[in-house]
Amino acid sequence: MKYLIMILVAGGIYYYVNHFTGPSANILAVNDGNFQSVVLENKKPVLLFFYWNKNTSDYDHARRAMSKLSELTGDKMVFAQYCMQDGGMDEKYDVKNDGIGIRFENGAETRREGFSDLKETPSLSGGQLFLMARDLTGDKIASSSSSNTPPMITAADLDEKVFKSKKPVLINITQSASECSIVNASANEFASVAGKYGEYADFYFMDVMEKTNNAFLQKSAIRNIPSVVSFYKGKETFKSQKTYEDGLNEAQFIGMFLPYLETIK
Repeated sequence: MKYLIMILVAGGIYYYVNHFTGPSANILAVNDGNFQSVVLENKKPVLLFFYWNKNTSDYDHARRAMSKLSELTGDKMVFAQYCMQDGGMDEKYDVKNDGIGIRFENGAETRREGFSDLKETPSLSGGQLFLMARDLTGDKIASSSSSNTPPMITAADLDEKVFKSKKPVLINITQSASECSIVNASANEFASVAGKYGEYADFYFMDVMEKTNNAFLQKSAIRNIPSVVSFYKGKETFKSQKTYEDGLNEAQFIGMFLPYLETIK
């Protein structure tokens, strides 16, 4: 009986941690019954996440990003989610794809983003959500205009500069003096994000042509360039081997460090 009670208590703690402090913490559940009051009549901006499948972890990163954004915006914005299986608001707002974020202000839609790569590049959705709410984060995570280019590191630097860092760390796997426009565009956007948010994460480049990096690149399964790998407290958190256009590269880089921000002013 004693052990049964201990198991039940442990199970209750696990349930609390995962259901009340996990990815959906600080996110309101919206349905057709409360949509009017929570979304349309709210005096605050509302960032609403439309999703379809109730039984998948594909949305976890988006939800963690929303929970972190709730901390960053304080009481300036409401974060909510709506399951498309439970009602018809997705049809009313012409939401035809899984994973759509819509920002409402005074009951009207002001911005919409589609999160098409929830599985392939999960960090992207977090960055897109941040960009949708960035104007309300105030000085909690302010962007700067530093022009310092992230330094080049080798595998010999990983233990000291990456694995022991207290901040999130992003490494852009690239090729020095490359003539590839995609590689160069990714490097430029990576440097731009580093210049804006270098206070909150550490940014580095790593050259695939440096032979001493080979073992690390093989271990991290880097198959093409440009690739970006992120770490937090010594563990790999995200890996993106996909490039985008129209500002989405910026979003995926931001989404790599957003959930792990601890430097909140």
